[in-house]
Amino acid sequence: MIMAYLYRKNRSPFWYIQYVDSDRKKHDKSTGFRADDPNDTVKAKILRAELETKEYQRVPVVNGAAWDTWVPKFLARHCETRETFVRYEDAWKWIALWLQRQRIHAPRQLTYRLGVEYVDAMLRSCRTFQACVRIFDDEAGFQSRDFAGQAGQFH
Repeated sequence: MIMAYLYRKNRSPFWYIQYVDSDRKKHDKSTGFRADDPNDTVKAKILRAELETKEYQRVPVVNGAAWDTWVPKFLARHCETRETFVRYEDAWKWIALWLQRQRIHAPRQLTYRLGVEYVDAMLRSCRTFQACVRIFDDEAGFQSRDFAGQAGQFH
């Protein structure tokens, strides 16, 4: 993940900054602060710190658009049995964890590319889990079918 940083260009007296905005778009631009002026250098560093803070915060979620505002209500409304609700809620916890690690706090931040990355990550973790089960089976003498029903809880 690219965080905001300052740099200088050849033959330019100004500090330049590279940062990622709330739409995850990368920007390179002049700060307008001169690199040879200590006061301007301090101002450029303050600008960098402000932009880096925004990168950590990403898009603020307003008007109840956060995942945790509507997903539990959606699941409660659409799951016909308690067992289904519990299963979906458990699956949602893993998805929510991935979204949080990706700093995706609202549906409007999710892109097709990120959705594909999620599926790829889950397939990799599934293959890792299956490999671990096979090793455990071989060492303990258990059959894979004994654990097949439990595999879904790790997705």
